Amino acid sequence: MLLSSLPKNWETLVVTVSNSAPDGVVSVSQVTSSLLNEEIRRKSTGSSHSEAFVAKPRGRGKSHMKWECLKLKFKEENHAKHGDKKQENTTAVSSDGELMVVCDESCVNLVCQDTNWVIDSGASFHVTSRADFFTFYNEGDLGCVRMGNEGLSKIVGMGNICLETSVGCKLVLKDVRHVPDIHLNLISTGKLDDEGYNNHFGNEKWKLAKGSLVVPKGNKTCLLYTMKGKISRGLCKYT
Repeated sequence: MLLSSLPKNWETLVVTVSNSAPDGVVSVSQVTSSLLNEEIRRKSTGSSHSEAFVAKPRGRGKSHMKWECLKLKFKEENHAKHGDKKQENTTAVSSDGELMVVCDESCVNLVCQDTNWVIDSGASFHVTSRADFFTFYNEGDLGCVRMGNEGLSKIVGMGNICLETSVGCKLVLKDVRHVPDIHLNLISTGKLDDEGYNNHFGNEKWKLAKGSLVVPKGNKTCLLYTMKGKISRGLCKYT
């Protein structure tokens, strides 16, 4: 499914990957590694195309956003097929930035009981589209953010969100911006630094500590660090 959706100028790579697969079975990790290596090779020879191409399931739903994390730039498109119990894998490849990213539907789960958050070192503030996540909220016109289609989306409010983390601690995200048009939940490491937390990245793991206390932990998935947390409706201590 993933290989057959690539453009014709990638045909040589498709044949190579297919023939080298053990027992004829090609895994997502093999496709990811091969595409990244090929993109690097093409960039070095000047043959990379300045466009994004997407292998996707058929469907009407479509969402798109773009964010910048230091020098990491990429485009992601998610196509959902309404009524299906399970979606097909979606792979997005973008070569218009400094790094190509390949990911499938397991990378970011937009709607789940345990909410998923992207740890973003390039974000100026925490962001979510979900008004129901807030434990404290002030509505107001707080400006705009620029989306991947170069359009502007309004910040319609700001407040605090309390997350129960995988280690049993509660993490309070302060001054979270409410942007209804955004499709990912973002945690700004810069904001956490300002509040006295220490971010640790390494060995495909992320952990946040305050003194000797480790608050949440996360994992690296498709070149992004993410964490899961349950929205806490109980009393949170705002420190």
